[in-house]
Amino acid sequence: MTRLSVGLLILLLATSVYAGGEKQSDDKKPPGPSDEYQALLKEHRAELQAFNKAYREAKTNQEKQKVSAEMYPKGDKYALRFIELAEKNAKEPFAVDALIWIVSGPGRGSSAKADLRAWELLFRDHIASEKLGGVCQMLTFSFNPTSETRLRTLFEKSPHRNVKGKALLALGQLLKNRPDTLQQFKDRPELAKSLDDETKKLLEQDPKVLAKEAESILEQAEKEYGDVKLQFYGTIAAKAKSELFDIRHLSVGKTAPEVEGYDQDGKKFKLSDYRGKVVLLDFWSQF
Repeated sequence: MTRLSVGLLILLLATSVYAGGEKQSDDKKPPGPSDEYQALLKEHRAELQAFNKAYREAKTNQEKQKVSAEMYPKGDKYALRFIELAEKNAKEPFAVDALIWIVSGPGRGSSAKADLRAWELLFRDHIASEKLGGVCQMLTFSFNPTSETRLRTLFEKSPHRNVKGKALLALGQLLKNRPDTLQQFKDRPELAKSLDDETKKLLEQDPKVLAKEAESILEQAEKEYGDVKLQFYGTIAAKAKSELFDIRHLSVGKTAPEVEGYDQDGKKFKLSDYRGKVVLLDFWSQF
């Protein structure tokens, strides 16, 4: 082989190696927003696993309390980072997941500011997401007026039938449960001192009016969205029927449903036999 041929061969090999190295470098892209989101989730999971391990290994209640106070992952530590990612990358698939993580997932209980901003972004950028159906049930346990507003907004603006149905069911449940909370504040008025002015207005609501509206909403949910499946309660129809039974038969002031059974002496009885008397019912079973 001539010197010229050898030189050309070396030059071609060198060019090929250089090009290959350059291509490999191009293929290795820097981490993107989605990667950053996954990294945050991984970081939170690792922190949670470390907490669970330490809590299991704690010997005394005092040690468990110390582990909980010092090691349990704080929602605020991640919430603002998730919000920043979701706001800057609203069109990315992970954005709605990051916000739901704050309002109803592991991040629930973050600062009021983070929670409010997450809801604002959900309604601004993701009102059309079918994933919002998963946050409805969580709102039924709140005495905050914004929960009612959010459920009504989801029902009115979501394009998805299953989300609308879940929002309507949750709204009926929220209004059904509110009279019990009102009674707690009546029994302990000192609790109302910690409420903001907007929430205090709820204390002026008439329990009978609330029950009537809740019944109407639950009837609509059963009729129009009864076949929609829920994560834990079967269908909307099944859950709505259960809630309606409570309103119509188990609410304060309603006649108790008939109960038949046998007393400790084996004598058959009916609850209605004791109408007008104070009765203590003790239900038990033996397996």
